[in-house]
Amino acid sequence: MDNQSERLPDRAYPQSCAIPHGGTYSQDRALPQGCVVSVAFVCTHNACRSQMAEAMARQLLPACVEVHSAGTDPADEVDPGALAELTRRGVSTAGLRPKALAELPRIDWLVTMGCGVACPSLPCKHREDWGLTDPMGGAQYDYAACADAIVQHLEVLREQIAKHESAAFGNGALAALTELD
Repeated sequence: MDNQSERLPDRAYPQSCAIPHGGTYSQDRALPQGCVVSVAFVCTHNACRSQMAEAMARQLLPACVEVHSAGTDPADEVDPGALAELTRRGVSTAGLRPKALAELPRIDWLVTMGCGVACPSLPCKHREDWGLTDPMGGAQYDYAACADAIVQHLEVLREQIAKHESAAFGNGALAALTELD
């Protein structure tokens, strides 16, 4: 995709789909009451792509999906370019910080970002790799292209979760998952 000419339009992310961030996570922590499925975005440093995916998923996916991110070798801070792109799109960056895999709760859906990360110690129901190019240190349009790709993947993920987890969803939650805002 040509980053400059075929960029997707910016999206408005509904605040009603945001999941509040709070607390620390542990492997034995159960999902919050009313939460049906957990998704984790994993990368090597949990500084750029996985942070962008976490933040955008909190606003694009419905509240019945708990969203996390982590890294196999977490960085000290979130990449400033990723934070700038999220802010440009009106996506909250509150609470974003690099986290280790050990901080994740039980995960149902594991998504790696394309950095060759293997997570054999994370059992899950579904595992996929998005193969995203790392924009870290690149130009603003590199971050925008990555964010656009994440949005596209999140829309597909929303449909996949609705299809595969439909037995666990109530009518309202299933409708929230299948309707794109």
